[in-house]
Amino acid sequence: VARYLGPDRPVYALQPPGLDGKRPFLASVEEVASHYLSEIRSLQPHGPYHLAGYSFGGFVTFEMAQQLYRTGEEVGLLALLDTIEWHYWQRIKNSLNFSNRLRLYGERFRRAFLDPDGLEYLTGRFRSIGDRVAKRITKAWRGPEPPAAQNIEDANLTAANNYYPKPYPGSVTRLRCSDRAVLDGDDLLGWEHLAGGGVEVHV
Repeated sequence: VARYLGPDRPVYALQPPGLDGKRPFLASVEEVASHYLSEIRSLQPHGPYHLAGYSFGGFVTFEMAQQLYRTGEEVGLLALLDTIEWHYWQRIKNSLNFSNRLRLYGERFRRAFLDPDGLEYLTGRFRSIGDRVAKRITKAWRGPEPPAAQNIEDANLTAANNYYPKPYPGSVTRLRCSDRAVLDGDDLLGWEHLAGGGVEVHV
């Protein structure tokens, strides 16, 4: 995504402490967000800040925006890339019974064979499957990952389970990958209950 923005809009990526295997992982979303903000402020002391996060990084990004708002700083953009609000997901995943799963697969069938961009959708799905297979082969060939890499998912899962986001007065921009079906017809993924300024969706 960063490559499409051009040199006039630099993007800074943030890495959690602990991946070097020398420090422990931070235990909570709040701690990770605070750490990232200290890194950002060393480059840009004041806003407006433009923030984006993918998957677990979306929770951290949301919390960063919360902490900035509480200190009076301006958040120009809060973008979440395919991030579902965690406790919303925990509530609904148990309700994904047979009929709901059938509806989800029906949506994928419609996208693949009835929509004008069906061939593009299928190509994307096959590419995604191919990428996952290639990663598994590469992982098996390389052998076990370093302990820090193995533990990061566990640390993130624990942090996500313990994070209860509070309502945010600003808006949320949700970026949705086009080859993912909308979950049970819901394109907001629980964020509409937390974003006082509303949720804007871009595919």
